[in-house]
Amino acid sequence: MIGRKKIFLERVTSTNDVALEQIKSGKAVHGTVIFAGEQSNGRGQQGNKWISGLNKNLIISIILSPKSLPASSQFIISKIVSVALVNLLSEYTKGISIKWPNDIYAGNDKIAGILIEHSIKGDKLESSVVGIGLNLNQSTFSGDLPNPVSLGMITGIEYNRETILNKLCRHIDSLYMMVDKGIFNPVDTAYHTHLYRRGTYCDYRVNGLAIKGRIEGVDQFGRLFLEDEGGAIKAYSFKEIEFIL
Repeated sequence: MIGRKKIFLERVTSTNDVALEQIKSGKAVHGTVIFAGEQSNGRGQQGNKWISGLNKNLIISIILSPKSLPASSQFIISKIVSVALVNLLSEYTKGISIKWPNDIYAGNDKIAGILIEHSIKGDKLESSVVGIGLNLNQSTFSGDLPNPVSLGMITGIEYNRETILNKLCRHIDSLYMMVDKGIFNPVDTAYHTHLYRRGTYCDYRVNGLAIKGRIEGVDQFGRLFLEDEGGAIKAYSFKEIEFIL
């Protein structure tokens, strides 16, 4: 079960680094959660940093051994975690969505981010480290961050981090077990249902040019399908397209 084993560390450079070292040393156990009070060098998507106040938020990494999954299906792990976060946060507030590829939004503000690092052996996934940063109780953020928000800011409530962690682990575990049995469709459907901006024409930037497009979906490889105003649909990989917020 995901979360059965937890390792709490007050301060780390990055929870993903600790998890990767566990795997490298042969000590890794599937479902282990590395849980930190603060990290000095937290990583986000596209080389960004994840900055968090001490003991304010949920900063974790989960070690997975998805050996039943082919490497080509690795994006399903991102879908599992994204949907789990939506399911968790929707218990407390409305308007939670998934901004492709794996940021979680409350309205038009970022409440959580995901960074997954895979190890591939042949055509199979050997291991996955799922880093999650969830803004829980922080009320002020660095001016460098464009649109951060925390659950506490939205609801006016202070949350127990371990309670939220245990709930999140249960949500991830139930979806992971489903996928491990080869049942992908419910996760795919939920991911698409909760996609930020899906079905409406919005502004994006491709190769420095502003375009209008409508998100149609995401395929098994994690590519975003966008329909332009002329009805043409094109697939975009990470870093090929930018959301204009």
